[in-house]
Amino acid sequence: MGCVLVLLALFGCACGGEPPPSEAQPLRPLLYTEAPAGHTVAPSGLEAWTDPAEDPLAWPSNVAETARHPARRWAAPGPSAHPADALSALLMALLHQDPALLDDLLFDAEGLRVAARMPADAAQREAQAIRDGMSALLTAFHPGLPTQARPEGLVHQLAPGQVELGVGRRLDGRPARPDEEVAMHWGSTITFHLLDPPHTFTLRVPRLLKDASGHWRLQAPPAVDHAWTQFRELGLHLQPRLLDAEHAPWPLSVGSFWHFRVRVPVPGVDDVGLRPQEGYRLEVARVEDHGRHRLVRLVRRPDSPLAQPRIEHWWVTPRRIYTCPRDCQRRMQDLGWLLTYASQQTPLVIFPLEPGTSWGAGGRSAGTLTHRVHHEAQTAETPAGVFQQTLVLTLPTAAGREERAFVQGLGMVRTRVTGGPTPRIEELTSWRILP
Repeated sequence: MGCVLVLLALFGCACGGEPPPSEAQPLRPLLYTEAPAGHTVAPSGLEAWTDPAEDPLAWPSNVAETARHPARRWAAPGPSAHPADALSALLMALLHQDPALLDDLLFDAEGLRVAARMPADAAQREAQAIRDGMSALLTAFHPGLPTQARPEGLVHQLAPGQVELGVGRRLDGRPARPDEEVAMHWGSTITFHLLDPPHTFTLRVPRLLKDASGHWRLQAPPAVDHAWTQFRELGLHLQPRLLDAEHAPWPLSVGSFWHFRVRVPVPGVDDVGLRPQEGYRLEVARVEDHGRHRLVRLVRRPDSPLAQPRIEHWWVTPRRIYTCPRDCQRRMQDLGWLLTYASQQTPLVIFPLEPGTSWGAGGRSAGTLTHRVHHEAQTAETPAGVFQQTLVLTLPTAAGREERAFVQGLGMVRTRVTGGPTPRIEELTSWRILP
């Protein structure tokens, strides 16, 4: 029968107001406001947005963590004489990204051989597997950040939950009777809570083992639940300011629009012989700010006054954009539902968009990959200008393929649909980006 121990006094208070904006990291001014039809060259400096040195918050920078208070350190690292203390130290090591706190929780090969009474070669392999698993878990808490750049802000968005020790067992794996010494705990869990909006995540620890000196260490690498991984991949731990037009790779602010002309192919003729068709304007009509993410309402207005406009909704996070049907729109306050939704749907785009990347359902780069970014940047010629460093994203359609040319800081500038019932080319003619 496991026992539940509430973790107290591990974190500093997460209350209080937002810090004043840092004068060392001013918002980058817009490089453009509006491009009327007839441009032949893209605005000067547009491609410079790909340089993170231009703006410390802009992609592909990953160091814009939300922080409210100075970091609070773990007071006294050292060997844990109680299994709950070992689990508490594990949680703090992960949230503070401090590998030094893990040293007293990991076996070396000789210590594991003695404690588990196993052959030396098997102990060597198992000890290395535990260290490799812990390295992967550290990455899951702060993906993509070098050790020297890992910020401390994340810990103050979270609160400790509970430690639940698994069943106490003898060294042979059998449950220990009350009069027997407990040498292992199997199936322990640690919870931690996101403060705003409230949500609980779980860290599972398969096995704890007591060493020869009576201290508790990990005999198997822990695993965090998928909801936490999804939370991080969506960029929901990052500063919401990344969604503002000054920083966003695809600015989506009310009143901004992109106008496209549409041409359809003539059978047997190349692009030169494309036949003009009605164009349209894609305009941002409303933005609902939900703190860590936003719901964006877009209106697709055909040029013809006789045609009806079409409404689209996008769910936008600092790292991803998804289409958002009615169920999604109604659940904007339900973080658990949104994390599940994100794990099942294929994002329209993932940021930072980089050459050679690909993804499918849930944004995962495994399984059936549907979205691929060409390995080399290309030039896109449009009526609005010639864009030199566009990233071309390809994805399958009902009976063909679609190619979208993306410009950092602007959005899609050209779409080519081949095959299927409606082959066409959509080209940017003008746009307006508002702050």
